[in-house]
Amino acid sequence: MRKKVRIITWTVAIVSFSAGLLLLAIYFATQHVPDFYRQAATRDKASMRRSADEMGTRATALVSDVHVPGPWHALFTDEQINSWLAIELAEKHPDLLPEEIQDPRVAITPGRLTFGFRTARRKRTTVISIEVGIYLTEPGVVACRFYRARAGRLRLPLKHVLEQVTQVADHNSFPIRWGQADGDPVVLIDISSFRDTGEVALQLDKIELLDGQAYLAGHTLVDEQQTAASLSVKPQLGNERATAEEGAEEDDQRSDRTNLHR
Repeated sequence: MRKKVRIITWTVAIVSFSAGLLLLAIYFATQHVPDFYRQAATRDKASMRRSADEMGTRATALVSDVHVPGPWHALFTDEQINSWLAIELAEKHPDLLPEEIQDPRVAITPGRLTFGFRTARRKRTTVISIEVGIYLTEPGVVACRFYRARAGRLRLPLKHVLEQVTQVADHNSFPIRWGQADGDPVVLIDISSFRDTGEVALQLDKIELLDGQAYLAGHTLVDEQQTAASLSVKPQLGNERATAEEGAEEDDQRSDRTNLHR
């Protein structure tokens, strides 16, 4: 009898010890800060102010260009974007993001963008990072494909992340559509929906993520040109889009999920 008691006691102790180690490992994993986020946080305030001003200048020039018929383009660095997020967003647009998203930062690599932010729960702060691919599915329609999300080093299900994206979009009256590509969730943003009624229409022709840089190019049409273009221009598919057989009658019946592959 005593032997059985000892066995049960040791079993409970081992299970409890293992569970404690597991919880401790999970805790330390969630406290990891990604390199890109740590580096963005170590820049001095004066340098960040200059980069934020550069971002503001380029963004203002882009807004001015897109309101004039003709081509336009712009190049932004992740350094400029992070500086704007740290200074301008925090000081002038504090209500743009939900309370759960604090100190957002980005890292841009070829074809991918990683978005990171701090979030607090039960008096503990964790850095959440989300990796997305950004590309055009057709002229003017931007796709953001969600690959993975992490809390520190710990892999997270994307469900909560997608709910946050929808919440931010709804909060800012931002029109989006959802689809899938090879099982990955994809959010679609139609740039033409951000047009000035009765004036001009925007056409985004290229979006390219480089090493530390994001390049945008497009052109602006007056309403008459937009009508003619919509009748003559066929969608240009991204590199990840699945190839379909030419001339197949099923093309018109395929859902957005099929059309999202680059």
